[in-house]
Amino acid sequence: MRKYFERLYNKSNEEFNLLLKEHLINNEKKFIVTANPETFMKSLNDNDIQKLLSDKETILVPDGIGVVKAAKMLDIDIKERITGVDIAYQLLKLGNELNKTIYLFGASQSVIDKMKNYSINVIFNDDGAFK
Repeated sequence: MRKYFERLYNKSNEEFNLLLKEHLINNEKKFIVTANPETFMKSLNDNDIQKLLSDKETILVPDGIGVVKAAKMLDIDIKERITGVDIAYQLLKLGNELNKTIYLFGASQSVIDKMKNYSINVIFNDDGAFK
């Protein structure tokens, strides 16, 4: 399991946001795993998760504070926790800034409609700019 901790993104949230922006500008697709202790524990008995976490193209970010603390116990330097919620917020902000399309996958139409209304009414100012 140590190998997963060694793969964790170990720079700041601000640096990760710059990395996200660079990938968006270059239209590069990335798979990001917001790792918490359960993610690593599930990998013990699931070959698909093991493969995903080991894939050099997968970006592992330390979402759970338990992951950050365990990394420190293993003498692996992690600058800070980067949450999935923060990543989603940043992606919406960058998507607006870079005029990207957002695709919501995996929810019923009513959930998607509510998300669209929330995004328009809460996330964007009256002039359409991201808050």
